[in-house]
Amino acid sequence: MRDWMSSNLKNDFGDSKDDSWNLRWGVILWLLWSWRNSYVFTENFWKPPDPLATFLFCIFADFSDNNIPQRDVVLECWTPPSATWVKANVDGAVKGDSAMVCCSGVIRDASGKWLGGFSHSLGCCGVYEAEEWAVLMGLKCAWDEGFKKVILASDCKTLIDDLLQGSATSLGSTVHLQIRHLLDLDWIVQLQYTPRNQNVLADHLAKDVSCSSILRSCPDHLRTVLATNCMGLTPLL
Repeated sequence: MRDWMSSNLKNDFGDSKDDSWNLRWGVILWLLWSWRNSYVFTENFWKPPDPLATFLFCIFADFSDNNIPQRDVVLECWTPPSATWVKANVDGAVKGDSAMVCCSGVIRDASGKWLGGFSHSLGCCGVYEAEEWAVLMGLKCAWDEGFKKVILASDCKTLIDDLLQGSATSLGSTVHLQIRHLLDLDWIVQLQYTPRNQNVLADHLAKDVSCSSILRSCPDHLRTVLATNCMGLTPLL
């Protein structure tokens, strides 16, 4: 066993041309070890819905020098809804140095499957207003898709508290009134604050908006972010 593991970690395979196998092998071993520890020591640990797909991703992903992530990862990731619910993660952000404000969101089921999403350019406005628009658009997208049990998650704690408590911060604004109207429709919505490192996919979408659109599937350049969420990993921003 020791020799077998050592050979994999040293790339000791004769004429093998894949000089990144030791990295792939090490990542898979680390995932197994971390999942096992999380299962034993972490209450309500969410095991990735398809561990084999996670391992295949590690095996076939491009680990060339230009594609290895330069940031660390942590095991505090997106948490799924229960089986009969969907979860809409939303975010508002300023795009780069352009001062352009955008909002976005993604709806996923209990397995992490992409069910719908949106990206919307808002022009110039305050960040709080962008977060309001993100909540509004997330609710509208979920309602239009016909979902009846929705968790709406935002990393703007002030906004979530304001909406739950009816604070004067947003009370009376046009966007706030539209949010209230949607919440009063015939469905069940839970508003939830989520830490930023559990809202990574929505954050990436908000910072990458080129035009307003409804997203029926995950954009190709964000599939790795979606996959790491399903692995139980979250890139640190």
